[in-house]
Amino acid sequence: MTTTRRWVLQEHVWTKVSDESGFTGIGVDTSPSPTDAPRSAATLLIRAVRRA
Repeated sequence: MTTTRRWVLQEHVWTKVSDESGFTGIGVDTSPSPTDAPRSAATLLIRAVRRA
C-alpha cells in the first residue's frame, strides 16, 4: 500500500489564501469523493489569474 500526502482544505480557505497571495478571478469546481470511506474527500479544482 502507498500513502500520498494531500492538503484537505475547504473551498473558502483556498479562496482566501489565493486572494491574499495576489490572485484574482478565483474560481472553484468540486468533484465529489467517489467513495464514502472515512478519510475520503472531494476534489477541488481551483483556477485563478495572477495580478500584474
